[in-house]
Amino acid sequence: FVGNSLPVRHLDSFAAPSEKTLHVHANRGASGIDGTVSSALGVAAAANAPCALIVGDLALLHDLGGLLAARRHALKLAIVVLNNDGGAIFRRLPIAAHGAPFEELFITPHGLSFAPAAELFGLGYARAEDRDAFERAFAGALAAPGTTLVEVPFDNAGTQRRSDALRAGIDAALRRKL
Repeated sequence: FVGNSLPVRHLDSFAAPSEKTLHVHANRGASGIDGTVSSALGVAAAANAPCALIVGDLALLHDLGGLLAARRHALKLAIVVLNNDGGAIFRRLPIAAHGAPFEELFITPHGLSFAPAAELFGLGYARAEDRDAFERAFAGALAAPGTTLVEVPFDNAGTQRRSDALRAGIDAALRRKL
């Protein structure tokens, strides 16, 4: 299950082709990100296979109460939360040049870790600071008997700079070929 905003855009941009058959689900809430966790848990309840959710931090915060269903109904879901401390997708807009007001009103940084939320709802939890840690944590989450939250913290602005540089490099390479 892929959350809206950056997760689905990252999937579109960077997912490698695969011979595996994958069933990809998504939900578009009234505000775009609301209901993501609850929808993914619904898919997990009906799935006869391992199920994962990749979700942004703000989307998880908008549907935090949905995690109660995971505990109440003993659902199995590997939740990967991309914690970039706010709405990084808005860095793609021209308003991003406006500094402090932009940060407060569009990025809406929260400064939170999701470990207490996992504890509150009785979920497994892992924090993955690098790729190796993520691969171990994600494999563990898929193998766990219940729902596990894997938090992946990363630098909001730095990620946008790297993404912009990657796109510019691809654009330049394509222009040289034409």
